[in-house]
Amino acid sequence: MRVLVTGASGFIGRHVSELLIARGDQVRGTVLAGEDCSWLEEQGVETTVCDVRDRVALQDAMDGCQAVFHLAALYTLWMKDVRPIYQVNVQGSRNVMEAARSKGVERVVYTSSIAALGVAPGRLPATEETVFNQHRRANHYVLSKYYAERAVREYVDQGLDVVIVNPSFPVGRGDLRPTPTGRILLRVCEGSYFASQPGGMNLVDVEDVARSHVAALERGRTGRGYLLSGTNLATHDLFRKVLEVGGIERKIWQVPAWMMTMMGYAGDLIGQFTEPLIDSQTVAYTGQYLYYDCSRAREELGHQVTPPEQVIHKSLAWFRANGYFDAKASWRLGLSRSST
Repeated sequence: MRVLVTGASGFIGRHVSELLIARGDQVRGTVLAGEDCSWLEEQGVETTVCDVRDRVALQDAMDGCQAVFHLAALYTLWMKDVRPIYQVNVQGSRNVMEAARSKGVERVVYTSSIAALGVAPGRLPATEETVFNQHRRANHYVLSKYYAERAVREYVDQGLDVVIVNPSFPVGRGDLRPTPTGRILLRVCEGSYFASQPGGMNLVDVEDVARSHVAALERGRTGRGYLLSGTNLATHDLFRKVLEVGGIERKIWQVPAWMMTMMGYAGDLIGQFTEPLIDSQTVAYTGQYLYYDCSRAREELGHQVTPPEQVIHKSLAWFRANGYFDAKASWRLGLSRSST
C-alpha cells in the first residue's frame, strides 16, 4: 500500500512511518521546508516538502496514495501569535480531508487528541463519549484540537472513511524538539518544576500509540474515535516517579491550587514577551484529573499499555543519550514548535 504520512518528522509521525516501512508499505512523508529528513530517507521514506496550509501541495503529495495518516499539527502551549495554531490544526485538517476526498483516498487515520474530548468529574476516567466541556479552561492548543476534530467529523458525515485516534500524553524515544509533554519530564529532572498542584494526567508510550495508529488503519471502524491512552497518574506521583527513575534526589512540593494559580498569573505577564514555564490556562487545565479509559482501543485495536516506569526510563535514557540535559540544549530556548 502507498501511504502518505503528514508530519512524518514529528514525534508520533516518525514512529508511525517506521512501522509502516517495516510492514512493507511504500511511505511518503510530508516535511516542512528546512527540516532534517535524513533519518526518514534512510528508513526508506519518500519525503516531500508540504505545509498542510497549502492545498495544492497536499493534492500533489497524495497522488497515488490509498491511505493517509494525518499527524501534522502544532503541539505547543504558547505562541505570541496564536493564529498559526488554528491555521495548521483546524484549517490544515480541513485541507487534508478535502484533498483525500478529491483524490479518492480509501482511508484516513486522523490523529486527534485527548484535548478534543471532555474531562470527567473528579478522578473518573473520560471515554470517547465524554462531551467537550473545557471552553473556560482550555488554552489555544486544546481549543484548536477540539475544533479540528469537529471539522474532520463533518467529512465523515459526508462519506469520507476516517478513523480518529486520540492519544493522551506520549513520551518515549525520539522526542527531538521536544514536545511539551517531554519537556515536563526534563523540567522535573532539572528542578524547574519543583512543585505539583492537585490534578493528574495520563502517560502513554509513543511506541504503543504508533502501533495503535497502524491497527486503526487495519481494524478501526469508520467515524469511530479511539482513546490511545496509558496510565493515569496524579501529578505529584508522576513527578516523583520521574525523579526516582532518573536517579535524582529532590523533593517535589505539593502546593494548593490557589498558589499554582497565582504562579500561572505571573506566567501570563511573562508570556507577553516570551514563553513562560506555566500560565493560568495551563494551570487551570492540568489542575484537573486528565484521566482516560482506553478500553475500546484495547478491545478493537489491540492497544497495549507499557508500565509508566518503563516509559519514563526509555524517555529519560533517550534524552540523556542525546544531550538534552546539557544546559545549552535548545529546548530551554522555547524551540518546541512541533508536529505530532
